[in-house]
Amino acid sequence: MTLAPEDLAVPVLARRRLAVKHLEKGRVLVSIRKRQGVKRTVYVVDYRDGSGRRRWETCKTREDAKNVAALKQLQAGQLRPATVLDPNISVKDYGARWLETLALSVKPRTRDVYTSLLNTHVLPAIGNVRLRQLHQAQIRALLAQRLEAGRSPATVRLMAAARGSMLAAAVDDSLLISNPTHGLRRKLRALRKDRPDEQDGPKALTSEQLTRFLAAVAAKAPGYATLFLLLARTGLRIGEAVALRWSDIDLAGRRIRVSRTMAPRRKDAAIDDRVGTPKSGRARTVDMSQALHDALDALRRARRQEALAGGWGQVPPWVFVNRNRRPFDASDIRTVFARVLKTTNLPEHLTPHSLRHHADSRIMPTAVAGTRRSARHFTFSPVVNAA
Repeated sequence: MTLAPEDLAVPVLARRRLAVKHLEKGRVLVSIRKRQGVKRTVYVVDYRDGSGRRRWETCKTREDAKNVAALKQLQAGQLRPATVLDPNISVKDYGARWLETLALSVKPRTRDVYTSLLNTHVLPAIGNVRLRQLHQAQIRALLAQRLEAGRSPATVRLMAAARGSMLAAAVDDSLLISNPTHGLRRKLRALRKDRPDEQDGPKALTSEQLTRFLAAVAAKAPGYATLFLLLARTGLRIGEAVALRWSDIDLAGRRIRVSRTMAPRRKDAAIDDRVGTPKSGRARTVDMSQALHDALDALRRARRQEALAGGWGQVPPWVFVNRNRRPFDASDIRTVFARVLKTTNLPEHLTPHSLRHHADSRIMPTAVAGTRRSARHFTFSPVVNAA
C-alpha cells in the first residue's frame, strides 16, 4: 500500500480507511483491504487503472494481493505525473494539448499535416468522446468510413499515424494503459479498396518515359527543366531540391551538398522559418551526372545575365527561384508536373516522387547488395550517373 509521508504517523487501525480516502482523491494508485467473509477471509486490491477508472480484484491471501497490487502499479505507470490531467478529458481537448507539445519533437511541416488531419477528419467525428473510451474497433470503423467516402489510402494511413502518435502520448501521460491503434496498420490492409484512379504500376519512370517527360517539360515549362532533371538524377526530395543554394553546388567536383530542406509555403511564414534539416537529420553529398552538370552550369550563367539585365544587384542565393526571386514551392512543382504529364500520355499515377524512385532504380543495380540506403543517402556511382 502506498501512502503520503505525512500519513505514516496515523494509527494502524485508521490507516485502512485513510488508504481508501486517498485512493478516491487520486493520491495513491493501489491499496489492499482485508475483508472478512462468512466462510473465509479475502483481500481486495483497490486501484485505479491508467485511464483513471477505479477497479477491484479479490485475492485469497495477502501475498497474492501484494503481487497483484505491484503488477497494477506497474501497469498504471506506478506514479502519475506531477501535473495530473483530467482522466475524463475529451479527444478534442487532449488533441489541442498534444498539438501544442508536438512542436518540440517534430518538424513544422509534420505538425501542420497532423493539425490538418485532426481538425478535418478526427475531431469532427470523435472530438467530444472521452479519450479513455476510445477503442480500436471505433477507430477502425472511422478509417473505413473515410475510405468509403473516397479518401485515398495514403491519406487514411496518415490519419492513423497522427491518431496513433496522439494516443501514444496519452499512454505516456497515464491517461491510457495501452494504445488502441497498436497493430492497426496491419489490419488497415484489409480495409483498402481498389480505386479506379489508383492504377497499378511501377512508381519509377523508365529511362524512355523520363526522356519523354523531360522533353515535354523543356517545351511546356522550361523554367522547371533543370529542377526535374536534378530530381531524376540525384534522388533528392522536393524540399531538399528547392532548399539548394549555389554554395551547395560544386560544378568543378561534380558534387552537390544536401544539408537542408524547405517546408511548403505557409501563410505569414518567412523563408528562413521554413528551412530545416533533411528528413534523415544529417547532411550528405551526392554526385551529379554530366548532363546535370551542364544544365546547372547553363542555369547559373543565365541567372547571372538575368540579374545583370534586371538590375538585381546580386544573384539570388537559391538555385531554383521564380520570377519574384523566391524559391520554388512544392505545390507549384506538383502542379507543373501534373500539367506536363497530361501532355505525354504517360501513366497518370506518376508524381514528382516518381523521379526519386527513378534515381533509386538506377543506383540499385550497382549498390551493395541489401543496402537500399546507399541509393538515397550516399553518393551515386559515377558509372550510373554518366548520362
